[in-house]
Amino acid sequence: MASAMISSIVQGYEPSICVKAGLLAAEYSISCQDAISPSVNPHNFTPESIEMYAPFTPQVIDVSHVR
Repeated sequence: MASAMISSIVQGYEPSICVKAGLLAAEYSISCQDAISPSVNPHNFTPESIEMYAPFTPQVIDVSHVR
């Protein structure tokens, strides 16, 4: 998860894409018995493929009232 997020950040993607890339990598990891899923490859981590995986728009949640 972290490596996908960091890789996306280094490549200059928007924060929402970076978080979604991390979630995608985490899903690949937990759905595979290998140490590193064969699905974790550059072809599956383009901004377009990440958006197809997670087409939602992140929302800001106001937690300023929570103590």
